[in-house]
Amino acid sequence: MNNRRRYRRVPGPFDARRVDLLPVPLRIYDISEGGCLIQSHQEQPLGQRFWLEIELPVEGWLRLEAQVLYNLDGWFAVAFVEMPDAVRAPLARAIAALA
Repeated sequence: MNNRRRYRRVPGPFDARRVDLLPVPLRIYDISEGGCLIQSHQEQPLGQRFWLEIELPVEGWLRLEAQVLYNLDGWFAVAFVEMPDAVRAPLARAIAALA
């Protein structure tokens, strides 16, 4: 089987929140170092960027900038963008520990 994915993924779920004027609680699934799938009943504008905080076992809360890639029925996918090493390293450790 030809797997075109660049990063290892773990299924979740994980607690998260969209950082806005008021934090919006979210559920994260299928997370990798490159992005994740977010459960949502509202379609998100493609290309929109926003701040996302995700609670990961052992590492705690991480704050990442996310960009909407696509919408699916009840879900949307994001890519993590402009991630500093101070966030990339704990995210990689959490994913490795969960895999």
